[in-house]
Amino acid sequence: NGLTYVFLKVEEVENEIGEEDKSQKSKIKSKKRNTDTEDRGLLQDETIKMEWERVDMELKNANIKKENIIKEGSSTGFSQYFLAHCPQGIRDVRSYEKITIKEIYPGIDWVFYNSDKKGFKYDFIVHPGADVKQIQMVYSSFAPLKLNEDGSLEIKNDLGTLTEQAP
Repeated sequence: NGLTYVFLKVEEVENEIGEEDKSQKSKIKSKKRNTDTEDRGLLQDETIKMEWERVDMELKNANIKKENIIKEGSSTGFSQYFLAHCPQGIRDVRSYEKITIKEIYPGIDWVFYNSDKKGFKYDFIVHPGADVKQIQMVYSSFAPLKLNEDGSLEIKNDLGTLTEQAP
């Protein structure tokens, strides 16, 4: 029912494990700053340090159906994802130039695309007679949200800034 933005910073760190601690080498130390939403965190093992910030945007009362998704401009290659919750991996995932989700609200479509100059973008297509007031975005973030004078929404965190332009 929305989007999740993840800011990620990965660094190599010096191996600080002593001889007496080698039996603990495979353990990952975890520090979570917000365990309810897990939107900020730090993971560190003997070779990498990874920090993340998460921002969720939910479309309140949206109706997203798989059969309403239109994909355009399929990539020729595939991506593979190997995650802890899916040890066999998620394989052969295609990328697309444009994805449209029809009728997320009556008379309103949601279009995603990659803009070379501005990065990932999305638009709402409001067809004649549709009520734009149906579009309600609910943001969840550890970082505070700021509404700028130009109508843009800004979410700054330790790892970057997310800016949503005014409609």
